[in-house]
Amino acid sequence: MSEVIIENAVSPKNLTPPPEVAAEAEPRHSQRRAVFPVSEGDVTFLFPDDMTAEGLEELEMYLYAFL
Repeated sequence: MSEVIIENAVSPKNLTPPPEVAAEAEPRHSQRRAVFPVSEGDVTFLFPDDMTAEGLEELEMYLYAFL
């Protein structure tokens, strides 16, 4: 495959990379942890307890870009 064409790509405004956090980091007081096992190993999310709808939309854009 020598060429990739992306159609209908999302272009989020002011989307900056998230800060790097060690996978073994313990959740802070106001955070939760979600672990998803995949064949290569665990995927871990640390996220705020009180995520707003706006925060969830931002996360969706990050995950869309990641995937």
